[in-house]
Amino acid sequence: MSLCAIDDKTEKQLMVIWDLGRRCTFACSYCPPHRKNNWSKTASLDELIATADNLERYSEIYNEKRDKKFRVAASFTGGEPTVNPSFFKFLEYLQVEYPHWKRTLTTNGFYSDRKLRIVMANTNFTTVSWHCEGTEPQKKQVRKNLQTMLDQGYGFKINIMFHEQDNYYNECIALAQWCDDNGVQYTPRIIGDQDDTTQGIKDKTVHEYTPLQIAWMKNYWKAKSDKHGQPAHEASNMLIRPKETDQRPKTNQKSVGQKIGRPCCGGRDLELKDDDTWTTGSFVENNNFKGWSCMINWYFLYIHQEVNQIWHHQTCQVNMEGEIGPICKVSEFDKYCDKLQITMNTGKIPYITCPKTHCGCGLCVPKAKHRGLADEIFKSHAPGIIPEPMPMKDIDTRGTLKSVVYKFDKDNGNETI
Repeated sequence: MSLCAIDDKTEKQLMVIWDLGRRCTFACSYCPPHRKNNWSKTASLDELIATADNLERYSEIYNEKRDKKFRVAASFTGGEPTVNPSFFKFLEYLQVEYPHWKRTLTTNGFYSDRKLRIVMANTNFTTVSWHCEGTEPQKKQVRKNLQTMLDQGYGFKINIMFHEQDNYYNECIALAQWCDDNGVQYTPRIIGDQDDTTQGIKDKTVHEYTPLQIAWMKNYWKAKSDKHGQPAHEASNMLIRPKETDQRPKTNQKSVGQKIGRPCCGGRDLELKDDDTWTTGSFVENNNFKGWSCMINWYFLYIHQEVNQIWHHQTCQVNMEGEIGPICKVSEFDKYCDKLQITMNTGKIPYITCPKTHCGCGLCVPKAKHRGLADEIFKSHAPGIIPEPMPMKDIDTRGTLKSVVYKFDKDNGNETI
Protein backbone atom coordinates (compact mmCIF):
# COMPACT_ATOMS: atom_id res chain seq x y z
CA MET A 1 0.00 0.00 0.00
CA SER A 2 1.41 3.39 -0.99
CA LEU A 3 -0.12 6.84 -1.07
CA CYS A 4 -0.79 7.96 -4.64
CA ALA A 5 -3.29 10.83 -4.33
CA ILE A 6 -4.71 13.43 -1.96
CA ASP A 7 -7.97 15.26 -2.51
CA ASP A 8 -10.03 17.76 -0.56
CA LYS A 9 -13.58 18.43 -1.65
CA THR A 10 -14.50 20.56 1.36
CA GLU A 11 -12.07 23.49 1.14
CA LYS A 12 -13.66 26.55 -0.47
CA GLN A 13 -11.10 29.22 0.38
CA LEU A 14 -8.12 30.75 -1.35
CA MET A 15 -5.74 30.58 1.58
CA VAL A 16 -3.59 33.70 1.50
CA ILE A 17 -0.66 33.88 3.88
CA TRP A 18 0.17 37.57 4.03
CA ASP A 19 3.51 38.30 5.67
CA LEU A 20 3.36 41.93 6.72
CA GLY A 21 7.01 42.03 7.80
CA ARG A 22 9.54 40.17 9.90
CA ARG A 23 9.67 42.41 12.94
CA CYS A 24 8.77 40.31 15.97
CA THR A 25 8.39 40.67 19.73
CA PHE A 26 9.81 37.18 20.38
CA ALA A 27 13.32 35.85 19.72
CA CYS A 28 12.87 32.08 19.40
CA SER A 29 16.10 30.19 18.70
CA TYR A 30 14.46 28.00 16.05
CA CYS A 31 13.14 30.92 14.00
CA PRO A 32 15.68 31.59 11.21
CA PRO A 33 16.76 35.12 10.18
CA HIS A 34 14.73 35.04 6.97
CA ARG A 35 11.59 34.90 9.12
CA LYS A 36 12.37 37.46 11.80
CA ASN A 37 14.33 40.64 12.44
CA ASN A 38 14.15 43.80 14.53
CA TRP A 39 14.89 46.41 11.90
CA SER A 40 12.62 46.07 8.86
CA LYS A 41 10.39 48.96 7.83
CA THR A 42 6.67 48.38 8.24
CA ALA A 43 4.35 48.71 5.25
CA SER A 44 2.18 51.82 4.96
CA LEU A 45 -1.60 51.74 4.95
CA ASP A 46 -1.69 52.75 1.27
CA GLU A 47 0.64 49.89 0.33
CA LEU A 48 -1.51 47.37 2.16
CA ILE A 49 -4.70 48.66 0.56
CA ALA A 50 -3.23 48.48 -2.97
CA THR A 51 -2.18 44.87 -2.37
CA ALA A 52 -5.64 43.98 -1.05
CA ASP A 53 -7.36 45.45 -4.11
CA ASN A 54 -5.14 43.40 -6.45
CA LEU A 55 -5.68 40.28 -4.37
CA GLU A 56 -9.45 40.57 -4.86
CA ARG A 57 -8.95 40.67 -8.62
CA TYR A 58 -6.53 37.71 -8.55
CA SER A 59 -9.07 35.63 -6.65
CA GLU A 60 -11.85 36.43 -9.10
CA ILE A 61 -9.71 35.39 -12.09
CA TYR A 62 -9.34 31.91 -10.59
CA ASN A 63 -12.99 31.82 -9.53
CA GLU A 64 -14.10 32.20 -13.14
CA LYS A 65 -12.77 28.67 -13.79
CA ARG A 66 -13.54 26.88 -10.53
CA ASP A 67 -16.31 24.35 -10.03
CA LYS A 68 -17.37 26.37 -6.99
CA LYS A 69 -16.19 29.85 -6.08
CA PHE A 70 -13.66 30.30 -3.30
CA ARG A 71 -13.60 33.25 -0.95
CA VAL A 72 -10.37 34.93 0.06
CA ALA A 73 -9.15 33.77 3.45
CA ALA A 74 -6.38 36.21 4.28
CA SER A 75 -4.21 35.19 7.20
CA PHE A 76 -1.93 37.97 8.39
CA THR A 77 1.38 36.88 9.79
CA GLY A 78 5.04 37.87 10.10
CA GLY A 79 7.18 38.26 12.16
CA GLU A 80 4.46 39.58 14.39
CA PRO A 81 1.85 41.48 12.33
CA THR A 82 0.48 43.48 15.24
CA VAL A 83 3.74 45.47 15.52
CA ASN A 84 2.75 47.36 12.35
CA PRO A 85 0.85 50.48 13.50
CA SER A 86 -1.09 50.55 10.19
CA PHE A 87 -2.39 47.03 10.70
CA PHE A 88 -5.41 47.94 12.79
CA LYS A 89 -6.69 50.65 10.41
CA PHE A 90 -6.11 48.19 7.58
CA LEU A 91 -8.35 45.62 9.29
CA GLU A 92 -11.09 48.22 9.48
CA TYR A 93 -10.68 48.98 5.76
CA LEU A 94 -11.05 45.30 4.88
CA GLN A 95 -14.14 44.95 7.02
CA VAL A 96 -15.81 47.74 5.04
CA GLU A 97 -14.52 47.04 1.51
CA TYR A 98 -14.26 43.23 1.51
CA PRO A 99 -16.70 41.91 4.11
CA HIS A 100 -16.90 38.61 2.18
CA TRP A 101 -13.24 37.88 2.96
CA LYS A 102 -12.36 35.73 5.88
CA ARG A 103 -9.82 37.72 7.88
CA THR A 104 -7.61 35.82 10.26
CA LEU A 105 -4.50 36.50 12.26
CA THR A 106 -1.55 34.21 12.92
CA THR A 107 0.27 35.62 15.90
CA ASN A 108 2.37 34.88 18.94
CA GLY A 109 -0.49 36.37 20.95
CA PHE A 110 1.61 38.90 22.82
CA TYR A 111 -0.11 42.26 22.74
CA SER A 112 -2.19 44.45 25.00
CA ASP A 113 -5.81 43.94 25.95
CA ARG A 114 -6.72 47.06 23.91
CA LYS A 115 -5.15 45.63 20.75
CA LEU A 116 -6.78 42.27 21.40
CA ARG A 117 -10.20 43.94 21.45
CA ILE A 118 -9.52 45.57 18.06
CA VAL A 119 -8.41 42.24 16.61
CA MET A 120 -11.51 40.43 17.87
CA ALA A 121 -13.80 43.14 16.47
CA ASN A 122 -12.27 43.05 12.98
CA THR A 123 -11.21 39.47 12.33
CA ASN A 124 -13.05 36.18 12.08
CA PHE A 125 -10.48 33.94 13.71
CA THR A 126 -7.00 33.88 15.24
CA THR A 127 -4.32 31.22 15.27
CA VAL A 128 -1.97 31.67 18.19
CA SER A 129 1.42 30.02 17.83
CA TRP A 130 2.64 28.99 21.27
CA HIS A 131 6.38 29.48 21.65
CA CYS A 132 7.96 28.20 24.85
CA GLU A 133 11.01 30.41 24.47
CA GLY A 134 9.07 33.60 25.13
CA THR A 135 9.82 35.29 28.45
CA GLU A 136 7.61 34.49 31.42
CA PRO A 137 5.93 37.96 31.33
CA GLN A 138 5.26 37.47 27.61
CA LYS A 139 3.77 34.02 28.12
CA LYS A 140 1.69 35.30 31.03
CA GLN A 141 0.13 37.93 28.74
CA VAL A 142 -0.47 35.36 26.00
CA ARG A 143 -2.27 33.07 28.47
CA LYS A 144 -4.38 36.04 29.59
CA ASN A 145 -5.31 36.79 25.98
CA LEU A 146 -6.19 33.15 25.35
CA GLN A 147 -8.50 33.17 28.35
CA THR A 148 -10.11 36.43 27.18
CA MET A 149 -10.79 35.00 23.72
CA LEU A 150 -12.27 31.89 25.31
CA ASP A 151 -14.46 33.89 27.68
CA GLN A 152 -15.68 36.17 24.86
CA GLY A 153 -16.55 33.26 22.58
CA TYR A 154 -14.14 34.46 19.90
CA GLY A 155 -12.93 31.78 17.48
CA PHE A 156 -9.31 30.74 17.83
CA LYS A 157 -6.96 27.77 17.77
CA ILE A 158 -3.46 27.19 19.03
CA ASN A 159 -0.50 25.82 17.09
CA ILE A 160 1.62 24.40 19.88
CA MET A 161 5.25 24.36 18.79
CA PHE A 162 6.50 21.24 20.55
CA HIS A 163 10.01 21.95 21.80
CA GLU A 164 12.55 19.13 22.13
CA GLN A 165 13.72 20.16 25.60
CA ASP A 166 11.97 18.23 28.38
CA ASN A 167 10.76 21.20 30.42
CA TYR A 168 9.44 22.99 27.33
CA TYR A 169 7.92 19.78 25.97
CA ASN A 170 6.02 19.35 29.23
CA GLU A 171 4.91 22.98 29.03
CA CYS A 172 3.40 22.19 25.64
CA ILE A 173 1.65 19.15 27.09
CA ALA A 174 0.16 21.28 29.86
CA LEU A 175 -1.20 23.76 27.31
CA ALA A 176 -2.63 20.89 25.25
CA GLN A 177 -4.40 19.64 28.39
CA TRP A 178 -5.85 23.13 28.97
CA CYS A 179 -7.15 23.05 25.40
CA ASP A 180 -8.74 19.62 25.90
CA ASP A 181 -10.32 20.72 29.18
CA ASN A 182 -11.80 23.86 27.57
CA GLY A 183 -12.72 22.52 24.13
CA VAL A 184 -10.11 24.66 22.37
CA GLN A 185 -8.85 23.46 19.00
CA TYR A 186 -5.10 22.93 18.80
CA THR A 187 -2.47 21.33 16.60
CA PRO A 188 0.76 19.88 18.00
CA ARG A 189 3.45 21.08 15.61
CA ILE A 190 6.85 19.57 14.99
CA ILE A 191 9.55 22.25 14.86
CA GLY A 192 11.34 22.27 11.50
CA ASP A 193 9.80 22.36 8.02
CA GLN A 194 12.82 22.73 5.75
CA ASP A 195 14.33 20.32 3.25
CA ASP A 196 17.91 20.55 4.49
CA THR A 197 17.47 18.91 7.88
CA THR A 198 21.21 18.51 8.44
CA GLN A 199 21.77 22.26 8.28
CA GLY A 200 18.56 22.82 10.22
CA ILE A 201 19.77 20.62 13.08
CA LYS A 202 23.05 22.54 13.11
CA ASP A 203 21.20 25.88 13.19
CA LYS A 204 18.67 24.55 15.76
CA THR A 205 15.80 25.43 13.39
CA VAL A 206 14.98 21.71 13.12
CA HIS A 207 14.38 19.84 16.36
CA GLU A 208 15.20 16.22 17.11
CA TYR A 209 12.92 14.18 19.32
CA THR A 210 13.45 11.11 21.43
CA PRO A 211 11.69 7.83 20.55
CA LEU A 212 9.29 8.46 23.45
CA GLN A 213 8.38 11.89 22.13
CA ILE A 214 7.96 10.58 18.59
CA ALA A 215 5.80 7.69 19.83
CA TRP A 216 3.56 10.08 21.75
CA MET A 217 3.12 12.31 18.71
CA LYS A 218 2.25 9.32 16.52
CA ASN A 219 -0.20 8.03 19.11
CA TYR A 220 -1.81 11.45 19.36
CA TRP A 221 -2.54 11.63 15.65
CA LYS A 222 -3.65 8.02 15.46
CA ALA A 223 -6.08 8.51 18.33
CA LYS A 224 -7.31 11.82 16.90
CA SER A 225 -7.92 10.21 13.51
CA ASP A 226 -9.75 7.28 15.14
CA LYS A 227 -12.00 9.71 17.04
CA HIS A 228 -12.70 11.87 13.96
CA GLY A 229 -11.37 15.15 15.27
CA GLN A 230 -12.31 14.77 18.93
CA PRO A 231 -9.66 15.18 21.66
CA ALA A 232 -7.32 12.25 21.23
CA HIS A 233 -6.68 11.32 24.86
CA GLU A 234 -5.57 12.88 28.09
CA ALA A 235 -2.70 15.09 26.97
CA SER A 236 -1.12 14.73 30.40
CA ASN A 237 -0.36 11.11 29.50
CA MET A 238 2.32 12.52 27.18
CA LEU A 239 4.30 14.14 30.01
CA ILE A 240 7.96 13.17 30.30
CA ARG A 241 8.38 11.70 33.76
CA PRO A 242 11.67 11.30 35.64
CA LYS A 243 11.86 7.53 35.31
CA GLU A 244 11.40 7.87 31.55
CA THR A 245 14.09 10.53 31.36
CA ASP A 246 16.54 8.19 33.08
CA GLN A 247 15.85 5.56 30.41
CA ARG A 248 16.22 7.86 27.43
CA PRO A 249 18.49 6.75 24.61
CA LYS A 250 21.70 8.50 23.66
CA THR A 251 21.47 11.78 21.75
CA ASN A 252 22.47 10.18 18.47
CA GLN A 253 19.37 8.00 18.65
CA LYS A 254 17.09 11.00 18.39
CA SER A 255 15.32 11.60 15.09
CA VAL A 256 13.99 14.56 13.16
CA GLY A 257 10.32 15.00 13.95
CA GLN A 258 9.26 15.78 10.37
CA LYS A 259 10.23 12.25 9.31
CA ILE A 260 7.07 10.88 10.88
CA GLY A 261 5.01 12.89 8.37
CA ARG A 262 2.64 15.65 9.32
CA PRO A 263 -1.01 16.60 9.68
CA CYS A 264 -2.86 19.22 7.72
CA CYS A 265 -1.97 22.52 9.42
CA GLY A 266 -5.67 23.38 9.62
CA GLY A 267 -6.54 19.98 11.07
CA ARG A 268 -8.94 19.22 8.19
CA ASP A 269 -9.78 15.70 7.06
CA LEU A 270 -8.38 14.68 3.67
CA GLU A 271 -9.30 12.07 1.11
CA LEU A 272 -6.27 9.80 0.75
CA LYS A 273 -5.80 7.20 -1.94
CA ASP A 274 -3.58 4.17 -1.29
CA ASP A 275 -3.36 2.18 -4.52
CA ASP A 276 -7.06 1.61 -5.39
CA THR A 277 -8.70 2.57 -2.10
CA TRP A 278 -9.85 6.00 -0.94
CA THR A 279 -9.93 6.62 2.82
CA THR A 280 -10.30 9.63 5.08
CA GLY A 281 -7.53 10.85 7.35
CA SER A 282 -5.88 13.94 8.80
CA PHE A 283 -2.27 12.73 8.97
CA VAL A 284 0.05 11.80 6.10
CA GLU A 285 3.01 9.64 7.06
CA ASN A 286 5.01 10.23 3.87
CA ASN A 287 5.13 13.85 2.74
CA ASN A 288 7.58 13.44 -0.14
CA PHE A 289 5.63 14.35 -3.28
CA LYS A 290 8.51 14.85 -5.69
CA GLY A 291 7.26 14.47 -9.27
CA TRP A 292 3.59 14.70 -8.26
CA SER A 293 1.13 17.01 -10.04
CA CYS A 294 -0.27 19.54 -7.59
CA MET A 295 -2.95 22.26 -7.53
CA ILE A 296 -1.11 24.42 -5.00
CA ASN A 297 -1.62 27.60 -7.08
CA TRP A 298 -5.41 27.10 -6.97
CA TYR A 299 -5.50 26.99 -3.18
CA PHE A 300 -2.71 29.18 -1.78
CA LEU A 301 -0.94 32.49 -2.21
CA TYR A 302 1.94 33.86 -0.17
CA ILE A 303 2.51 37.61 -0.07
CA HIS A 304 5.73 38.92 1.46
CA GLN A 305 5.01 42.62 1.73
CA GLU A 306 8.42 43.53 3.13
CA VAL A 307 10.58 42.11 0.32
CA ASN A 308 8.02 43.02 -2.36
CA GLN A 309 7.54 39.46 -3.67
CA ILE A 310 4.69 36.96 -4.07
CA TRP A 311 4.96 33.19 -4.22
CA HIS A 312 2.24 30.59 -4.63
CA HIS A 313 3.11 29.09 -1.26
CA GLN A 314 5.34 29.99 1.67
CA THR A 315 7.19 26.67 2.04
CA CYS A 316 6.56 25.11 -1.39
CA GLN A 317 7.58 28.21 -3.41
CA VAL A 318 7.12 26.42 -6.78
CA ASN A 319 5.73 28.49 -9.64
CA MET A 320 3.88 27.43 -12.81
CA GLU A 321 7.17 27.17 -14.70
CA GLY A 322 8.15 24.35 -12.33
CA GLU A 323 10.83 26.51 -10.73
CA ILE A 324 11.43 27.63 -7.16
CA GLY A 325 10.75 31.32 -7.21
CA PRO A 326 8.27 34.21 -6.84
CA ILE A 327 5.48 34.72 -9.34
CA CYS A 328 5.74 38.52 -9.28
CA LYS A 329 6.52 41.60 -7.25
CA VAL A 330 3.88 42.91 -4.86
CA SER A 331 4.24 46.31 -6.54
CA GLU A 332 3.51 44.68 -9.93
CA PHE A 333 0.64 42.47 -8.79
CA ASP A 334 -1.74 44.25 -11.16
CA LYS A 335 0.47 43.43 -14.17
CA TYR A 336 0.64 39.78 -13.12
CA CYS A 337 -3.15 39.68 -12.94
CA ASP A 338 -3.27 40.95 -16.54
CA LYS A 339 -1.05 38.06 -17.67
CA LEU A 340 -2.96 35.50 -15.61
CA GLN A 341 -6.24 36.62 -17.16
CA ILE A 342 -4.81 36.07 -20.65
CA THR A 343 -3.60 32.57 -19.68
CA MET A 344 -6.97 31.64 -18.23
CA ASN A 345 -8.75 32.85 -21.35
CA THR A 346 -6.81 30.27 -23.43
CA GLY A 347 -8.58 27.51 -21.47
CA LYS A 348 -5.27 25.87 -20.53
CA ILE A 349 -3.02 26.21 -17.51
CA PRO A 350 0.07 24.25 -16.42
CA TYR A 351 0.17 21.76 -13.61
CA ILE A 352 2.67 22.54 -10.91
CA THR A 353 5.03 19.56 -10.79
CA CYS A 354 6.71 19.22 -7.41
CA PRO A 355 10.54 19.24 -7.54
CA LYS A 356 10.98 18.87 -3.77
CA THR A 357 11.44 15.90 -1.44
CA HIS A 358 9.58 17.40 1.51
CA CYS A 359 6.17 19.09 1.69
CA GLY A 360 6.23 21.36 4.71
CA CYS A 361 2.71 22.72 4.37
CA GLY A 362 0.10 22.49 1.64
CA LEU A 363 -0.09 18.71 1.68
CA CYS A 364 -3.88 19.15 1.93
CA VAL A 365 -3.98 20.47 -1.66
CA PRO A 366 -5.32 18.05 -4.32
CA LYS A 367 -2.39 16.21 -5.88
CA ALA A 368 -1.58 12.89 -7.50
CA LYS A 369 1.45 10.79 -8.29
CA HIS A 370 0.24 9.68 -11.74
CA ARG A 371 -0.88 12.00 -14.53
CA GLY A 372 -4.15 10.24 -15.36
CA LEU A 373 -5.36 10.44 -11.78
CA ALA A 374 -4.11 14.03 -11.55
CA ASP A 375 -6.17 14.95 -14.64
CA GLU A 376 -9.26 13.42 -13.08
CA ILE A 377 -8.83 15.29 -9.81
CA PHE A 378 -7.91 18.58 -11.52
CA LYS A 379 -10.96 18.55 -13.79
CA SER A 380 -13.28 17.82 -10.87
CA HIS A 381 -12.19 21.12 -9.31
CA ALA A 382 -11.71 23.22 -12.46
CA PRO A 383 -13.88 21.74 -15.23
CA GLY A 384 -13.40 24.74 -17.51
CA ILE A 385 -9.63 24.33 -17.74
CA ILE A 386 -7.41 21.81 -19.51
CA PRO A 387 -4.31 21.08 -17.36
CA GLU A 388 -1.06 21.04 -19.30
CA PRO A 389 1.91 18.85 -18.29
CA MET A 390 4.96 20.72 -17.06
CA PRO A 391 8.34 18.98 -16.80
CA MET A 392 9.91 18.80 -13.37
CA LYS A 393 12.97 21.03 -13.10
CA ASP A 394 16.02 20.97 -10.89
CA ILE A 395 15.84 23.24 -7.88
CA ASP A 396 17.53 26.61 -8.28
CA THR A 397 18.00 28.00 -4.79
CA ARG A 398 18.25 31.58 -6.03
CA GLY A 399 14.47 31.77 -6.10
CA THR A 400 13.81 30.39 -2.62
CA LEU A 401 12.21 32.62 -0.04
CA LYS A 402 15.33 32.32 2.09
CA SER A 403 17.66 33.41 -0.71
CA VAL A 404 15.44 36.29 -1.79
CA VAL A 405 15.13 37.56 1.77
CA TYR A 406 18.87 37.31 2.43
CA LYS A 407 19.57 39.26 -0.77
CA PHE A 408 17.04 41.88 0.35
CA ASP A 409 18.81 42.15 3.69
CA LYS A 410 22.22 42.49 2.05
CA ASP A 411 20.95 45.13 -0.37
CA ASN A 412 19.57 47.07 2.59
CA GLY A 413 22.76 46.91 4.66
CA ASN A 414 21.59 44.22 7.07
CA GLU A 415 23.32 41.08 5.89
CA THR A 416 22.23 38.09 7.97
CA ILE A 417 24.63 35.40 6.71
